[in-house]
Amino acid sequence: MIGASFGWAGLSGAGPEDGKRPAPKAGEASGGTVGAVGNTGSGGVFLANDKVRPHVTISWPRRDGTIAMFEGHYGYTEPEGRKAIGGNLEAFVTIGGSRLDFGAADPAGAIVRVGFYKADKSKLLFEDLKDDGAVTITLTGVRFNRSATGTDESVIHHIKFDDPSSLIGCVTPADSPDIINTYNTASAEDDLRGKLTAKNSRRGTLASAPAAARVEAAADGSVALRATLPYVLFKHVEDPWLRTAPGTFAEPFHFHVEFQALPRGEEVGGVKNGARGGGGGSDH
Repeated sequence: MIGASFGWAGLSGAGPEDGKRPAPKAGEASGGTVGAVGNTGSGGVFLANDKVRPHVTISWPRRDGTIAMFEGHYGYTEPEGRKAIGGNLEAFVTIGGSRLDFGAADPAGAIVRVGFYKADKSKLLFEDLKDDGAVTITLTGVRFNRSATGTDESVIHHIKFDDPSSLIGCVTPADSPDIINTYNTASAEDDLRGKLTAKNSRRGTLASAPAAARVEAAADGSVALRATLPYVLFKHVEDPWLRTAPGTFAEPFHFHVEFQALPRGEEVGGVKNGARGGGGGSDH
């Protein structure tokens, strides 16, 4: 089981989004698995089961009408431990993410994140993607020490750029570090404790077609994520260019999709998980 005291990630389990691992502090472990736990009270600690590797699939439509699809099983690791999944992409799965970094996570659960990096920054993210195409990501087999669920509204799609200053004016990452990030969310109301603004996010966009975000609780106790991301959502939110076809705007070098996992069948915040509205946490 993944616990809380595992090296540089600690409770966040998020790690740096540029994939560069910082030097451990004094008294801190230098290795091990990322950690994340929740304290649910009567049910005890909520732990990710790192003995079961989640399954990742990413796909998109090609210009010739065929589908590009890459998949694999990934053990929990920091971004630095990412591995090739296919095409120009490297993938990883971890516990922790933006919601936890911003202090907006439910303390009873854990944030689950599937991330991707460009293998070659000089090439496009999605080879031969059709102009109006969308990228579909599935993450299945996410298990904890108890049955898990989640909510659609917790899904976040984060994209990160090397330096978008050439796109949006004279502001540089040194002047405004947050400018290199854009967050697409399923919830239109949740601003992650004031961290999301019109300059760095598209709140609620994942809840509107053709985008989609779905978190589902499986009969075997695991929880799964399925996200459909139109290619236009890979643009920086302040990119002034109107074109949206592949190769016509600056792409991020990294992106991830995350969701909030929660213990199923117990009351958290006065609501019994697995019976929450809005589609997320459904047992079927």
